[in-house]
Order: sequence, then C-alpha cells, then structure tokens
Amino acid sequence: MGHSYSITAMTSEKERLEDAIYMATTAAIDANESKMAERYKLYPTENMWTFLKLDTKTGRVWQVQYAINSNSRIQSQFVSVRLSWDEDWGALSNIGRFELYPTQNMYTFLLMDKKLGTIWQIQWSTDPDNRGVVAEIKE
Repeated sequence: MGHSYSITAMTSEKERLEDAIYMATTAAIDANESKMAERYKLYPTENMWTFLKLDTKTGRVWQVQYAINSNSRIQSQFVSVRLSWDEDWGALSNIGRFELYPTQNMYTFLLMDKKLGTIWQIQWSTDPDNRGVVAEIKE
C-alpha cells in the first residue's frame, strides 16, 4: 500500500524544512559574527588598575593600565612574538584560537592555543623588564 499525503501536509513539511534550514543558517551566521566580535578580549588582573588585552587570533597580549592621572595610563604589548607556525595561522577562522587563564599568582597567566593545545606561561608587571613569555609548558 502506498502512502498518501495531503497537499497541506506536504506544504507544512516543506515549510518546516525551510524553517530548519533558515534557523541553522542564521545560527551559523550569528556564531560567526559573535566570534568576529571577540577578536580582542580584556581580562582583569587582581590589580584594580590593570587588565590584559588578548588578540584571540594571534595570541598577542598587551598590558592595559588605566588611572585617574593620564600620565599613568598605558597599553604596552608584551607578548608580541608569533606563537604558532601552522599553515593557516593568519586565517580569520583562527579568531578565538587563543585564551588566557589566570593562576594563583596575580602576575602569571597561562596562554593556551586552543587549536594545538600549546600552553605558555606569561607574566605581566609594572616593571617593563619583567613582562613577557616566561616559557612554553611542554609535555
């Protein structure tokens, strides 16, 4: 026995399918736009005047210090080396690739390449000579 479908049932099935495709496409576009919006992120430190700014695509990090006195405001890049050398390093799809994680030491953060799993210990400081990548944490 064959199945018989009414035109109304077929139309509503088609509409449900079109709605599902539209919703999936819209979600993908929204996710991509959201990811694009997060190229740069600010991370608070335990110092009320200091934040770390991360470029989530490249892994570069700046120390951002705000103040009431304009002479004390700074934005200084201290992780400026290229941390990853894979072939698609510059691709837009790498936005969101790097993430910072605080540690129990207020000056030390872990910088992780979420694509490759590589982790670096980085340190910020009010003394420019003490800022930078301390070391890659190897297996």
